[in-house]
Amino acid sequence: MKTNFRLLTGKSKVKRIAGVLVSLLTLLLLSNTGSAQNTANLIVTPATTITQVGQSFSVKVRIDFTGTPQSADGVEIHLGFDNTKLKVDTVIKNNPGSWSDIIPLDPPDSNNTHGNIKYAAFTLSPVTVDMDILTINFTVLAGTGTSTPLTLLRTAGNMSDVQNGGSSIVQNFNSGSVAITSGSCTLAGATISNTATCNGQAFNLVLQSITGGGTSPYSLVVNGTTYNSVNVGSSFATYTPTTSTIYNTVPTPSHYEDSPLELGIRFTSSQAGFIKGVRFFSDDDVDATATYTGTLRAADGTLLASAVYAGPIANDTWNTVLFSSPVEIAANTEYMVTYHTTGISHAEEIGGAAGAVNNPPSPLTTVAGGSVFRYTNTFLAGGSSVLNFDPSNNNYEADVLFTPSSYTFSLTSVTDAGACAITGTPLQQLTVNSPNCNTLPITMARLSATPEKKDITISWTTASEINNEGFEIQRSSDNRSWEGIAFVKGAGNSNTVLNYSYVDKGLFPQRYYYRLKQVDIDKKYKFSTIVTATIDGKAESSLGQNYPNPFRGETLIPYTIGKTTRVNLSIFDLNGRAMKVLVNGMQDAGSHNLYFYTGSLPAGVYYYRLTADGFSNVKKLVIR
Repeated sequence: MKTNFRLLTGKSKVKRIAGVLVSLLTLLLLSNTGSAQNTANLIVTPATTITQVGQSFSVKVRIDFTGTPQSADGVEIHLGFDNTKLKVDTVIKNNPGSWSDIIPLDPPDSNNTHGNIKYAAFTLSPVTVDMDILTINFTVLAGTGTSTPLTLLRTAGNMSDVQNGGSSIVQNFNSGSVAITSGSCTLAGATISNTATCNGQAFNLVLQSITGGGTSPYSLVVNGTTYNSVNVGSSFATYTPTTSTIYNTVPTPSHYEDSPLELGIRFTSSQAGFIKGVRFFSDDDVDATATYTGTLRAADGTLLASAVYAGPIANDTWNTVLFSSPVEIAANTEYMVTYHTTGISHAEEIGGAAGAVNNPPSPLTTVAGGSVFRYTNTFLAGGSSVLNFDPSNNNYEADVLFTPSSYTFSLTSVTDAGACAITGTPLQQLTVNSPNCNTLPITMARLSATPEKKDITISWTTASEINNEGFEIQRSSDNRSWEGIAFVKGAGNSNTVLNYSYVDKGLFPQRYYYRLKQVDIDKKYKFSTIVTATIDGKAESSLGQNYPNPFRGETLIPYTIGKTTRVNLSIFDLNGRAMKVLVNGMQDAGSHNLYFYTGSLPAGVYYYRLTADGFSNVKKLVIR
C-alpha cells in the first residue's frame, strides 16, 4: 500500500494526517531498532555573507552527512532572521531524488512578517547523500556596519531537525551570518610575518601590515584558524613546532637479552629538522643501578650527540632524555638512534622488521632490516667500532624526538572592524625557516629600512648577544659622512632571538643611508651592513650579490623593493628545483638585508631569484 502525506510536525496539517503519520513512524521505528547515532549536520552555506544595504544575496540550507552516515528520512528547517534588516524575496525548494514535495509549515514567511522560515520534507527511501534542501534569496533593508545572524532554531515549536525513523541524527547545527558593509571598503591586502626562531623553537606570528586602508582591529584566517581583534604590529598567535616520534604505540616486547650492549635502529626523515632527544622502551625487569646512554649517530656510526638518562628508569614505558642542544639533520638521509645499557636487560621484538612499524603521518621512517646491536660493556663514544654493528630484522625499541625546521602558513582571509573583507587562495603564504642556533652570528640576522610618509623605520634582529651594550643608529645622506642619531640599549648577553626597531621621523624628501654601530660593554665596536630608504622618491627594485661568496654557514643577500608589493626570494639548484623559499609575501618598499643559512643544503652551486611587481633577477651563490 502506498501512503501519501505531508510531513513532519506542522500544526494543522499534521493534525489532518495524524493517523497516517503515527502509522508510518511506527513502521520506521520498527525498521530502525537501537538508538540512532548522530551522523548528520544541518548547515547554512555560505557560513558568512558580506553585502551592502539594497543588495540581494542567497544562502542554502543543506544536509551534510559525516563519518559513516545513518540514512535520513525526514528534515525540518526553522531559520530565524532579523526582518528589520533582511527581507525574504523567494524560497526555492530543492527537491532531489526521492524526497517528497517540500512544504511550508504554518505560518510560512512569504510576506516577511515573522522572521522565521519554516519548511519540512520526508522520503520513503531514506538517503545518505549530502544535499541542499532550500535556497533562500534575501534583500538587505538596513544595518550598515553590523552583522546579523541566520540561525537554525532549536526552540520548542521551532525545532530544526534531521531524523531517521523518528529519531534525531543531527550532530551539529551550523548557522550563518550576514555582514552589512557601507560599500566603501578599501581593504586591499595584508602581510603576516614572524619573530625569529632557531633550533625549532616557538615563535610568534605578527600582523605586519595592512594595505589599502581598513579599520582596526582585524580578523585573520591563517591555516584555517580565525584570529580576532588583531592590530597591525601585534602578535596574534604563538606557534610551537610539533614534535614527532617514530612510534606512537606501546610495544609488546617478546625477548630480553641479558647482556650489557648498545642497540638501536636506523631511520630517515622526509623533512630537514632537529633531533631534540632520544627515548627507549624498558621492560619489566630493569636493573635500578644500570646506566642508560642515548645517542644519535650518522649512518657510518659517527657520534653526533649523546645524553645519559637520569633515573629512575620507568618500567614498561618509554623513557625520554633531551640533548643539551638539538641536532640538525638533513632530509632523506640515514641516521642511527641507539642506547647503551650497563645493565642486563632490554626490550626487543623478534622478527619485528623496523620498516614495517613506522608511524604515519610522522616524517620519520625506520629502515627495514636496519636494527643494529653490539655486545659491549662500555659506551662507545667513538665511531669506528660502531661500524661493526650487526644488522638485524628485530625491532629494538629505540626512538627519537624530531622537530621540523620549516613551517608554512597560509593567510586566506582578512576582515576589518567595519566588516570590509578580502579572501584569497591564499592572500599570502609565509614560510618560516628555523636555522641551527649554533650557526647564528652575534651580529644581525636581519636589517631593514622602510619609509612611510615622512618617517623611516629601521628594524633589525639579533640571533644572540655577548657583552652587547647596544646599538648606535647612524644616518648618512651620501654614504660617506655619518652621524649618530639614536642609541638603542642591547640585552648584554642573550641566547634568544631579539627584535629591535627605531623610527627616524620628520625627514625631508631624499635618499637616506643607515647602519648600526654595535658597541660592546668594553667599548669595542663593529658596523653592520648598510640599508637605504627614500622619502617621496621612486625607488627601483634591485637584487645585490650575496656576500661572502663562496660561503659556508651564512651569507647576506641584499635587495631593494621599489614599492610595497608581493615579493618572492627563493634558492634553486642547477636543475631549477626550488630548494628553499626565503621570502614569499607582501613586503614594504625599501632596502632589505636578509641572512641566509645553509642548514642542511650540501656544498655546490645554487641560484637565488627575486621577483617583485614585474621585476625579476637571478644571481649565483656557492656553498663550500
